[in-house]
Amino acid sequence: MIRRAEPGDRPALEQVYNACFPGEADFCHWFFGRVYRPENTLVWDEGGIAAAVQLLPVRLSADGAEIPCTYIYAAGTLPQRRGEGLMGALLKRSFALSAARGDGLSVLITQEPSLVSYYARFGYRPVFARRECLAQAAECPADAVISSAAPQDIPAMQNLYEQSQHGLYALRDDAAWTLILEQYGKNAVVLRRGRTVTAFALAEGGQDVLTAAEALGPDAQRLMAALARERGAQSARWYAPAESGGEVNGCARPLSQAGETLLNGMKSAGYLNVLFN
Repeated sequence: MIRRAEPGDRPALEQVYNACFPGEADFCHWFFGRVYRPENTLVWDEGGIAAAVQLLPVRLSADGAEIPCTYIYAAGTLPQRRGEGLMGALLKRSFALSAARGDGLSVLITQEPSLVSYYARFGYRPVFARRECLAQAAECPADAVISSAAPQDIPAMQNLYEQSQHGLYALRDDAAWTLILEQYGKNAVVLRRGRTVTAFALAEGGQDVLTAAEALGPDAQRLMAALARERGAQSARWYAPAESGGEVNGCARPLSQAGETLLNGMKSAGYLNVLFN
């Protein structure tokens, strides 16, 4: 009943996704057109796909060491089939498959805090967190300019991302940044002082409060405050890495001794964010 997805499964997989994550039909279509690969997808099929999970390859870094991991994404079961243990069975199968391809950790972002206890049943530990930041709308600094992020800004954005990390975090290469810019479009913005990019933000909209999945850099607060004013919002809210404290938003499960050693040696919260969540 558990199998890898096949090319012809895409329509059924999109149906499962939309049933589990309503209101995201446009993003769902984009994801399955740009990111989905059948070989990275497990399904529960008995006369039709009732549950599915994406096993996306990612690399995490800590103290300069890299480790290949599986990012568990879009784990969903049709509403009428929930409570039967289908997702649990898919997760357990994924551990064996991921370990066989050499991954040291299985990681995921929890859609809701209550899911931390659910994933704990399968050996996941809450190790990733993010810090919520707030600012009131304000004018853009006179010597700064805000513009949409472009491919040529990727090196500067990557540098700001790397400089913001404290512990275990997901690596982003040019391909990952290209997908991020494609996903966020004009909502991916940068702030420049002269020729230097000093902050970037991945905005997600909002009326009274402008929200962003992530805003990083020494001018992140100024960028978000100015962007809120520009878009008619009263304030801004965004997320950044949390060295300590913060809101738990992700879990990890060791798949190898290297993964176990890495988790046991963590001295601060890890950062797992902006992975299609």
